[in-house]
Amino acid sequence: DFPTTPGVFQKVYSGNFTAFVAKFNNAGQLTKSTYLGAPVTYGLGVATDSQGRAYVVGFTSYNCTPNGSTCPFPTTSRTVIPTPPSSFNGYGFVSVLDTNLSTLLYSTLLGDPNAAPAGGGATTSEAFSVTVDPSGNFYVVGVTSSPSLPTTAGAFQRTLAAFNAQPIVGFAAKFGPVTTNGATLTYLTYLEATGVDFGDFPSGVAADSQGNAYVGGYTNSPTFPVTTGAYHTPCPLNGADLCPAAFVTKLNPAGTGLV
Repeated sequence: DFPTTPGVFQKVYSGNFTAFVAKFNNAGQLTKSTYLGAPVTYGLGVATDSQGRAYVVGFTSYNCTPNGSTCPFPTTSRTVIPTPPSSFNGYGFVSVLDTNLSTLLYSTLLGDPNAAPAGGGATTSEAFSVTVDPSGNFYVVGVTSSPSLPTTAGAFQRTLAAFNAQPIVGFAAKFGPVTTNGATLTYLTYLEATGVDFGDFPSGVAADSQGNAYVGGYTNSPTFPVTTGAYHTPCPLNGADLCPAAFVTKLNPAGTGLV
């Protein structure tokens, strides 16, 4: 009985935790409200563009037989990850809805395209934050335990330097503006420490008019990538060989390196 409004994208509750997107006017009155996704879907971040479209990121996981309606997470064309097998551990997602929350303009999963990686076990990914720049490009950051994300050619970190059975590392992605044909992935890169990794957690992202991405978050690693002349480096270790610290990272517009 969560309040939804007429004509929105998804009025039917999927069950067992379903994400929602709600729009309010400047007086705080609910104008639009829709469910979003399959069972076990969490909306974790939202942004809007100059047209009032909603960009939503989060996490989805289901374990059921796809039935073509409320079970699979809804995706559109030009997805980074196609619809996965009926059982998987968890994917991040980014979905773009029109200003009336009635049409899904673009939607893709973000994670490991393999439900079970070659090394065994299961992987999961979560998208935490999204932003849109003045040109309509949108940026997503989150975490993954997968050593085989579908990173793009020339990206800053295409592969993990090292990983254990269940790494926790960051990722960043940039997409071109949403059109009638969906959106195109500009880059997808890991953002993680080298060597033994203790956990990197990008949790926020902003962008400027030049297309640079500014990523903020938390790391435990003394080898998290920093640049020459940075404000604070190196990070002192504590007794457990960890280096708990916040970080801020600026990626260039192509995602090929750190500024």
